Amino acid sequence: MALTGVTDLSVITDLLLGIIRTAMNAATLPFAFDVTGAMPESVRSDGGCQVCFYLYHVGVDRNVRNTPVTGPQLSRQRPMGLELYYLLTAYAGKEFRQEQHATAVAMRALQDNPILRLSSTSEEMTVTTEMEGFDKLGILWQAASAPFRLTVVYKVAVAFLSPTDAAPGPAPKPTAFLLTANPSDLPFAGSGQLLGTHARITYLKPDSTPADLKTGTFDLSPATAAPGQRVVILGAGFTPTTQFFLLDADGTNERDISGWRAGAPVIHTETSVTLELRPGVGTPPADSPAPGIYQIRAGSGAVRTNSAALSVCAAVTGVTNPPILPAAAGLYTFSGVGFTAGKTEVLLETVALGEAAGAPGAGEFQILGGGTSIAFRAPAALAPGRYGVRVRVSGVESAPSWWITI
Repeated sequence: MALTGVTDLSVITDLLLGIIRTAMNAATLPFAFDVTGAMPESVRSDGGCQVCFYLYHVGVDRNVRNTPVTGPQLSRQRPMGLELYYLLTAYAGKEFRQEQHATAVAMRALQDNPILRLSSTSEEMTVTTEMEGFDKLGILWQAASAPFRLTVVYKVAVAFLSPTDAAPGPAPKPTAFLLTANPSDLPFAGSGQLLGTHARITYLKPDSTPADLKTGTFDLSPATAAPGQRVVILGAGFTPTTQFFLLDADGTNERDISGWRAGAPVIHTETSVTLELRPGVGTPPADSPAPGIYQIRAGSGAVRTNSAALSVCAAVTGVTNPPILPAAAGLYTFSGVGFTAGKTEVLLETVALGEAAGAPGAGEFQILGGGTSIAFRAPAALAPGRYGVRVRVSGVESAPSWWITI
């Protein structure tokens, strides 16, 4: 709950006076009276029984004052916590019974209302009596330049003064974060050690336009990368001569892919090396492997590190802004690399299309150009709306690419 406070302390005083005044009216007292927040001396000549509830001292609440230091700018945005001290007294000349009767009614009213709530906010304050010694009360009355009368001291806390500056609104919640740290000590770093793989995926959102570019980004670890994309190998003990090897999912068929090391040496460290997959699909290292799940190892000579997982997906190319795929007579076609017959899935959001050997019918797709393009038709019963085109080859899903509108 955000604290707002008040800009005028008399708002609080008026609420307290209203409580006392309401109680005294309900008591049907047999004498004239008035309830005021004025200084006792200033109303003694006004006649009747003058009941004063006078704010005589303001202090800073200790608990609020002890909050952590946040600097001058944030202090201007924080409400100021106060303790308000009031004198309750009554004056009726020689009519001491009127004074005592009025004081008793006022005390009962404040006792029955120990919590003061501000109508403009949800903040609450406690109203309590304070035990003050006779000496201190005598000093207070001398300061008021009036003869000592029946007195009760009340404390109202915590009262908040509104801040000078409005507090800024809450920051949007983070949607992602990436923590990168170089390992300080790994047990087998001397001979090289792998911790994992990482890839960052950036794509166009379906509502993006040339005038209003909108992109989305997410991170994958273990990495999934398409031909032509980069993947980061994380570990320890890497050197400029460290070799990297690609293996099948079962740890066999080792191929040296050290030539995939990205050309900018500055991005390589002892704990991080960036590899760039070849743009074509074929036999590594000249090309990227067919889409699927693989292992990466590092090493030198006959020495090998542990393995880390790497998934290779098909690449969808030629995506435009906006990424809305047009249709020609109901036929949608897009290009890419790595589409494999019998191992490719095409989905419109969660609606799976069937693979066709020939021209696709409603709800079917066909792989063309030796695995470089796909043509499909939406199911006839598909409800109107916008659908993301999802491509999976050998169970590995490609990055978001196209959307269609039905």
